Amino acid sequence: MARKWSFAALAGALAAALLAAPASAAPGILAGAVHGEGTWSYVDGSSRTFVADFGRITLADGDGINLFRADQVLVRVAHDDDTCVRLHGLPATTEDLRVGMRAVTFSEEGDGGAPAAAAIRAGRPLVRWDRPGCGLLRGAVHGDTSVTYVDGAKREFDWDRGRIIEITDSTITTVRRDGAWVTVSWDEDTRHRGHQGIEDLEVGDRIQVVSEEMGDGSLLARVIAYLA
Repeated sequence: MARKWSFAALAGALAAALLAAPASAAPGILAGAVHGEGTWSYVDGSSRTFVADFGRITLADGDGINLFRADQVLVRVAHDDDTCVRLHGLPATTEDLRVGMRAVTFSEEGDGGAPAAAAIRAGRPLVRWDRPGCGLLRGAVHGDTSVTYVDGAKREFDWDRGRIIEITDSTITTVRRDGAWVTVSWDEDTRHRGHQGIEDLEVGDRIQVVSEEMGDGSLLARVIAYLA
């Protein structure tokens, strides 16, 4: 039987895994990832764009942190009173951040035009599956993301959340809350969260899918996560 993860924990965790999880935490499609950008569409018609970076904190002060990424790029990330912080997967504050910690930042352009961190995750583990995330994807139905790797390569992924309406021998079709239908295929390399495999899923289940477009225009699922 599929294990049901909480909505908030799985939404935040899948976003972290997709955009900015280090290779040691998420081997496979994210091995060597250093940077990510994603635009997320929400059921109310709005959208938000996040820029993610991960690395080691080299400076932490009252205005932000410096991150040194694996591609030798130093990134300055500002934070403010609205920044959501998680340390070892648990709620924390910016005052808890220390030099030497590994961290993932999700930055968003503010009202004044200057980007600031909407969320910072630091420590080990970056995500605790049984604890609430920062809610950045609450109400999201789709995401278009790009991941940059330490060797300079880039890959693009789709992110979709919906309810299964059809399962065949080779595809899963879901309907999102905005009414869009999404069909993806899978293979032996597809990673599963909250269930053992496709055989555990049923029509009516809610899932999140991270997929990659193939040469023929079809979508191949890289991660399928089962939602409570």
